Amino acid sequence: MAKKSPIILNKAKREITIQDLTISDSNIYDFLKDKQNLENWITKALIIGCIGLKQMVVTENVDFVEKEFNKFISKAATSQIRIERR
Repeated sequence: MAKKSPIILNKAKREITIQDLTISDSNIYDFLKDKQNLENWITKALIIGCIGLKQMVVTENVDFVEKEFNKFISKAATSQIRIERR
């Protein structure tokens, strides 16, 4: 039997539940140690992190398309030069 995930996505309520989450990161700890209302700070961090990750994926996709387009232009230019020389 598969192990039950501690992360539950509730499609009907469009919410996420993370059970027994432990984050071992000194940077995160140092940032949060003096904050009030930790739940709000963690929620904001997840939202900002997801937005950043989404932007990173979009940027990677754009970079890939740009790279492939430049390869195509280079090959097309080389082919054109060969055709003109014939």
